[in-house]
Amino acid sequence: MARLVGVPEQIDWTFWDTLVATDGPVKLERRTSLFGSTNIGRYHMTNMMVPGCLPCDNTFVVLSTPTLVNFADESLYGVVARDVQVDFIVGDKSQGRQRLPMTMVRGEKPSQTFATKEEFSEQYERMVDYIKSRGVTQSEHQNILSALYSTLPGALKIPLPIPPRQSFHVDVDLWNDAHAIIGNAKGCKSIVHCLRGILTRDVY
Repeated sequence: MARLVGVPEQIDWTFWDTLVATDGPVKLERRTSLFGSTNIGRYHMTNMMVPGCLPCDNTFVVLSTPTLVNFADESLYGVVARDVQVDFIVGDKSQGRQRLPMTMVRGEKPSQTFATKEEFSEQYERMVDYIKSRGVTQSEHQNILSALYSTLPGALKIPLPIPPRQSFHVDVDLWNDAHAIIGNAKGCKSIVHCLRGILTRDVY
């Protein structure tokens, strides 16, 4: 396709930023904000050029928000599914907290895994069983579950447009001891969050 000067072009684009990419122990915080200034200039960690916003007068329509996860210790996949939550924020408004979808990368063969209703139900049942095992009453555990799930409004309403010069970031929360478990684990570990969609930019 010809690129005409002064005529905006649309391209399939992915912005990505890295929570952790290392081999061996590393300190992780309970909450980390991605797509800010932390990894700017570290080209193996992010492709963001401007912290927290689109460059120039570009616009971006988010179509999916996969999280790429790769661990030498496969038990960490369960920790991520259970205790890691992402919150996509545009301006000062949360667009929705979510646990999945994630793209699990094992070895050299990525497998796209979007959580089914059955998988969410299974996670929910495991949580119920765990709460009951702690000796709380039926009414108490219902209150706990209600409080937990009131903070999870669901997946993003895709597509989601990001206007020019609008700030955005992704908060990654590691609940319970997930920050310590993942941080102290041996072997290769990588968690990269992506915003994939259509970027509209001017051609100069």
